[in-house]
Amino acid sequence: MYPKRYHDVTISRSGVWRILKRLDMGRLPAFQRYKRHDRRWKRYEKQLPGHCVQIDVKFIEPIAGVTGRKGGRNKYYRFTAIDDCT
Repeated sequence: MYPKRYHDVTISRSGVWRILKRLDMGRLPAFQRYKRHDRRWKRYEKQLPGHCVQIDVKFIEPIAGVTGRKGGRNKYYRFTAIDDCT
């Protein structure tokens, strides 16, 4: 699709497969191959909002040369909360 859209060149699927196979890129890595349904990673989701919340706090370094309040250095924090239900 990319060569057709940007370069107006059409390549067949078998041609792409042959090129990838020649470059030894014919198969997906083991961690990307199809897994059985019972062995797949299962995402957890909660039914009620607020039942399980993930919270992260990051310190944000002040920009050099920008002055804040007098007599000290301002500290800035970024708070992030993600609700697993929503």
